Amino acid sequence: MRTFAAYKDPVRSALIKLKYKGEVSLGFSLAWSFAHFIDRQGFAPDIILPVPLSEERLRERGYNQVDYLAKPVAQILGVDYSTKLVKRIRHTRSQVGLGVRERRENVRDAFVAEAAKLVGRNVLVIDDTSTTGATLDFVSRAIINVGANNVNCAAYAKALPHDSNEPNLEFLTPKS
Repeated sequence: MRTFAAYKDPVRSALIKLKYKGEVSLGFSLAWSFAHFIDRQGFAPDIILPVPLSEERLRERGYNQVDYLAKPVAQILGVDYSTKLVKRIRHTRSQVGLGVRERRENVRDAFVAEAAKLVGRNVLVIDDTSTTGATLDFVSRAIINVGANNVNCAAYAKALPHDSNEPNLEFLTPKS
């Protein structure tokens, strides 16, 4: 898994606006630099998939914020995109405030993937924020279990431990 930036302001504020305030146009703005970062990782995906929300969460929020980030990345990179090939089959509680073990248990067996369209494919799964990597781990397992050739994951931001002052300046690094 690769992450583009630390979950600190201004990244944190932008992702909160995208996720909770309905400012979906931010996804396209954020996608440009994220797409360049992903391209430099050498993943070479055949298809990009966003981490899915449960039906309940989708009804609550009205949209999947990751879709507004991942779809423009796929368009910029010229890669297939789908929101239908991985599903969250049960509602999970918010990961906010959960510890490592609780996060893993919360998302264990929460995802299924559609075999027919993923067998032999190189998949990139995108999420907005990762803390422990539990969600991306279990989404990846579901995709691998149906026969994908390779699965890589990228999150826009990595939540760092609260006591960490380590800066992540990747989003300021000039493109090579």
